[in-house]
Amino acid sequence: MRVSPGRFVLTVAFCFQWSVVTFAQQDTRDLVDANHALDVYLAFPAPLDRSARDVSEVTIVFDKLNALDRQVAHAAVLERIATERSGKALVKWRFLLETLTPSLRAEFLSRAAGEANPRQKRNFIRLADTFWDRDTLKFLVAQLDDKSPADAEAGASPRSVRICDYALNVLNEKLRQDLGLRIGVGTGAGDAIVPDVAIGQRDQWIGTLKNALIAKYGSDLAIGK
Repeated sequence: MRVSPGRFVLTVAFCFQWSVVTFAQQDTRDLVDANHALDVYLAFPAPLDRSARDVSEVTIVFDKLNALDRQVAHAAVLERIATERSGKALVKWRFLLETLTPSLRAEFLSRAAGEANPRQKRNFIRLADTFWDRDTLKFLVAQLDDKSPADAEAGASPRSVRICDYALNVLNEKLRQDLGLRIGVGTGAGDAIVPDVAIGQRDQWIGTLKNALIAKYGSDLAIGK
């Protein structure tokens, strides 16, 4: 039986369209499954408060996430991190980022660097040191120049904690011993910058941190070399 060229083209076009629809439907199912798994995960206590049973069940949830399409699952995780409004939940997201394989490092830093919403970028900044290397350091240092209030919905005020302030807090926590820094509201644990710190003082500390980073690692920030 001979097939006309026109019928052959139509057949190929139909098969291609069917394949596209099928893949799209699978991605949608994977996205729904990923978000359901993340909802289940977030319902568990924080890592240090989990029972042995909790630990076992969290492992099952992670196995389900890892069984889904990698790109879809990772995109779901990053979107949920971006839109997370509970500061207390960030410890759970940190544990997930540390545990999931393969690592989300590349996707995380790409999303973080490209995030235009200051409130959402704040979450990525606070979790960035999960992946501690030169690229993470450079991402955080770049944020030291961003004076945007991290919670734009609340409006700008002298008490607003800015993107640069969150970046300083992470960098100071991670590097204060290596750099010999004594900045912030205290020299122990906790954030260096809090809402009560005057803007001028914050900017002075940011300048001190920048100078210390360059003195220690050079202008190319060759950390870990």
